[in-house]
Amino acid sequence: LRVVGVPPEEVALNPQHVLGMDSFSHLFLWSGERTTPQLDGDLRDFLVDHLLAQAAERAPQPVLYSFRQGDSGARFVTHQLV
Repeated sequence: LRVVGVPPEEVALNPQHVLGMDSFSHLFLWSGERTTPQLDGDLRDFLVDHLLAQAAERAPQPVLYSFRQGDSGARFVTHQLV
């Protein structure tokens, strides 16, 4: 697996994507509704490890939020992209 940069736009929230986003004080993990359970699980685990490793030296540590498309809290991710 590899991490690929995507533009910080709402368009990136494709239902087939799993995204890890870093806004310095917050880390976000978002899964689209069309990801397969196996792919979703593997990518989410990989991205959590990647995001936490990238933020390991920060103080204070950023908060990690995890959402799936359609969750009530997923609007928070959309707000961060604006």
